[in-house]
Amino acid sequence: MLRRMVWAIVLVLAACGTDATPVATESDAADAVDETALDRAAITEQEAVWVASRPAAYAYEVETECECFLAGTYSVTVEGEEVLEVEPQNTDAEQYRQYSPPTIDQAFAMLDEPLALAADGEISTGQASAAFEATYGYPSSFTVTGSGGLPSYHIEIRDFTPLDPAELDRPPLGFAVIVGNQSYDDPDVGLTITVDGEVMIERSFAVEGQHTYVGYRLPLEPGEHQVVIRSDTGATHERVVSLGAEPRYLAVSYWGDDSSGPDAISVEESDEPFGIA
Repeated sequence: MLRRMVWAIVLVLAACGTDATPVATESDAADAVDETALDRAAITEQEAVWVASRPAAYAYEVETECECFLAGTYSVTVEGEEVLEVEPQNTDAEQYRQYSPPTIDQAFAMLDEPLALAADGEISTGQASAAFEATYGYPSSFTVTGSGGLPSYHIEIRDFTPLDPAELDRPPLGFAVIVGNQSYDDPDVGLTITVDGEVMIERSFAVEGQHTYVGYRLPLEPGEHQVVIRSDTGATHERVVSLGAEPRYLAVSYWGDDSSGPDAISVEESDEPFGIA
């Protein structure tokens, strides 16, 4: 069910499923304020402007409109291609939840996706339009109108600020965790995850199409950490995870077998991000 790949916003949006209600119609995507309909050549040309002028680190605010759990406004700090910090502007945000608004590089991939699918003759196609910032070349406003299973969304990037990497405050990287429910028998299971006795994650996880995983970043110092995962069905999984200077990636899956024994919950570890297959 899981394979190693870049854990990017495109995959997470796709995980929202084919039931996503479009936020833009085919006719109004190109009519959004200051946005122009794109082809792949235009995206490639504008991305070259961004690559040539991209600062080593930067911060920005991003607002996502979509019928999915990513909708909202976030403050983001990026160094290179790594997201250092995401701060949801929603005060009701879940503790440690790792929302995944796009880096600028990922935004270009999102713009290209529906056009690339169409060019390759795939079923999932759509349209893309954008307005680009003049100095750095990033898409300050863009709309993807999906069809054939590709979701639709509108994203605005504001308050873009270049940063000096030497002045960045880098929190502990810790564990990057994705959690998903794989059991149709338990379509809405409650899971509690503790690390060294402290509750880090406690919520219900819906099975949906078995492809929905929720991401968290648990800031922890290097060393050994006791991880315990319990379900409200009685299943338990315990392990010690060793954390070095680099982040450790964990994929937690609830399978809900009849025995509610150790196999009911699986945990995969990696030194690379996981994605959804």
